[in-house]
Formats: sequence, structure tokens, C-alpha cells
Amino acid sequence: MSKSRPDEGALRVAFAAEQQARSVTLETILQRASRLQRWMSQPVAPELKAQLAEERRRIADELLDCLAGWNELGGRIQIGDADLGPDAAVDALRPASRAGGTVHAVPQHFEAGGQDRNEGVSANWEEVLGKVVVDLGVPSDDADAELLVLFNVVREADRWRGLPREVQRTLVGLITARLRRAQDEMGMGGAKLDDTFSMLSAWSKREQPGWVNGLSRGHGPTRGTWGADAEAYRGRLPASEAAAAVKENHERLLSVLGAFLPEFDTAPPEALDAVRAQFRALVRKSLDAGVRSADPRLLKLCLAHAELFDGVEFRGLRQALREDAEPAEGEDDDKAPPLPPDWAWWGRTRYRRGVIVGGDPRELNRERIEKAFGFGELEWVGTEFKRNNLQTVRDRVRAGKIDIVIILGSFVGHDADEVILPAARECGVDWVHVDKGYGVVRVRRAMERFLDPLACR
Repeated sequence: MSKSRPDEGALRVAFAAEQQARSVTLETILQRASRLQRWMSQPVAPELKAQLAEERRRIADELLDCLAGWNELGGRIQIGDADLGPDAAVDALRPASRAGGTVHAVPQHFEAGGQDRNEGVSANWEEVLGKVVVDLGVPSDDADAELLVLFNVVREADRWRGLPREVQRTLVGLITARLRRAQDEMGMGGAKLDDTFSMLSAWSKREQPGWVNGLSRGHGPTRGTWGADAEAYRGRLPASEAAAAVKENHERLLSVLGAFLPEFDTAPPEALDAVRAQFRALVRKSLDAGVRSADPRLLKLCLAHAELFDGVEFRGLRQALREDAEPAEGEDDDKAPPLPPDWAWWGRTRYRRGVIVGGDPRELNRERIEKAFGFGELEWVGTEFKRNNLQTVRDRVRAGKIDIVIILGSFVGHDADEVILPAARECGVDWVHVDKGYGVVRVRRAMERFLDPLACR
């Protein structure tokens, strides 16, 4: 006897009815969440904030139940890279049915049942991750060499299956950002690049580690450049023994460079050419071992001898030295005109409580920024070798004692984003990421990039 199949016409009607019901439910949930978020962004009493947080957890559970039920019926959930309001989020349930293939998937889903895609995490996943990290190394300034590394790593992507889902997503994001850097910022193209993208997209679609910015050609970098995005992803990967060994080697190479610098002052004139050649060789060895061209420590060591790095192998280092030599810190703030009276972002700064995070606090610059933007109060929290300071800022954000956080990207590690930004998003606190320096001009550009001026009105 042949196995009977559900009537597709009846399934289509049932699918449409369930779609409409869940769309209405989702819209209601998101409207409640939006109201709740606005409340939580206000300076309410701790007791009320705790009640609101509990209510938000209940809403999150309802949302997950709604989406899980939709998935069980054979529907697909597609969320893009933009922030979703209630209408767009409701539409996220609909594209699959309009595409024409989802209804045909429903009978199959009823017959086969759902499949658990999470096959479990391998016991040795940290060792596997360490090998992948070592194979990836650091971004190369040679586009051909960079693409070859990425192609070889992606070709062996099946070994990622035993990694935790979030680690998989971070790896896909890291490799995607480096591929887009090679494509958009280094002019790389051709069949090998296309093949690498295809393999990575296919693996991501098959294993579903989570959405990653950059796999779609229309996406742009979230931190100004794809190189900065790649660095941010790299900072989110868990530490491993293999990665720690690479880091330790980098520290040793930079220490050797620093110890060699006095030779320039103590060597006799007739030996200076030999000293220069040795220094170039040490720098080349550091770069070959994976020390980044833009590593602030390397730039500091090389800045006084920039003229030595004229070969093609130092192209990335020369560019980093030029950028580092730009007036990024003070940015000629004394010559910069004051912010105009009709500046659209005044509502984000004037009379508000701000905090600058990163680097070495400098009172003159703090006062200049405080005055330029009309802050009610502005504190500068240094973070070098002081991770506890990040946690202190996070706790103050959660306590409603800070209105805006200014993160100095050149002077903090990626842990600043991981510690502070989730709390800022959770509590509706403004934050901006200043890519380089800490001058008024750079801070203003960051505010105009990260903050919505319409919300000030």
C-alpha cells in the first residue's frame, strides 16, 4: 500500500491561515517589546527595572515560541542586516511563501519530521579551533597570498562542524570580512575568489551557524573597513593554546625589536648601514610571523626609521605608518570651527552624562571634548591593563548612570565591545566607536555615523 500524502490544497489553506495568525501574534509581541524597551531606557528605580527585565524575558520566550512554531510548519525565517521594526519583522515570516517553494516543503516536513541540525560540540573543539586560527594567520597585504590562505582554510571547512555554533559564526564572519577586504580594498577578483565565496556560502547555508554580514555583495563593512571588521571578529574567537603560542611569539619578536633600537644611537657611523639592514630583517621577520602591519607597538618601534621600509614587502607597513603619522589625536582641534548651533545631534550630547573609554586619559583633551559637545559631565576611563575598568563602566551603564559611551577604537581591545556594548544595547544607552584618535573632529564624525539625529527631536 502506498503511503498517503496530505492533500496539498488543504495544506495551502491551512498554511495561509497559520501564517496570518502568527503574523498578528508576532506584531503584537514586537509592539509590547518596543514599549518595554523605551521604559527600560529611562532612569527608573532599580526595583521597577528588575520587573521590566523579567517582563522582557517573558516576551522573548513568547517570540521564540512563535518563531519555533512557524519553523515546525515548514516555514523559513529570513532576517536581513537592517534593524527590524514591527512591520519589517512581520514581513520576515513571509518571503519564503512568496518564493513558491515553502508549501511544497510542508508535506515533506510532516512526513520526515524536524531534524536537529546541532550535532553536538566535539570534546577537542578548542584544539581544532587553534589549528584553524594558526592556518588563518593574520591578514596579508599581498592579495594573492591572502586569497590562497583563505581558499585553503575554507576548503577544509568541514572540520568546523564540531565547534560551538557561535564560534562557527565568528569564523565565517572573520573569513568573509577578509575576503571582502581582498575584493573591495585590494582589488582582488577572479575564479579563485568566486570559488572561495561559493564554498563558504554553501557551508554556511548547509550548517546554518547564523547570519553574517558580508556574504551578500550588497553589504558594506560595519566598522568603516573590512579590515576593521575582520579584526573585530578575530577578537571574539575564544583563546586557545595554539593561538596563545602565536601571540607569545609575536610578543617575543616585538621585544627583540625594541631591544635592538639603541643600536642606532650607539653604533659607530661606519656600522650604521649594517644596523639598518639588521633592523629591516627583524621587522620583516615579525611581519612574516603574522605581526600586523598596523599593530600600534610595531608602528611605535618603526616610526623613527620609516625611510628604511621602501620595498614591496613593506607596502602595508608604509601605509600604516602614513596613517599613524596623520594628526589623529589632537586633529588640529584648536583650528576646527565650533559645532554649528543647528547641529542635528545636540540632543545626544548637550547636558548629558558621557564617558570616554580607552587609552591614557588626558585632562586637556577631555575638557575640550566636554565643552565642544556641551556635555553635562564627561569622564575619561583608561583601560590599558585595566579590564576591571570595563566592567565598572558596564555596571554604571546598567545602573542608568551614563547616557552615552565613546569608545576609542585605537586604544582598546575587542573586549571593550564585548563587555560594554551588550549592556548599552540592553539599556538603550547611546554609544559610538571612534576608529582612530580622540579629537573633537573624529568624535563628531563617529556620532554622525553611529547615532540617529531624528531620535533627538
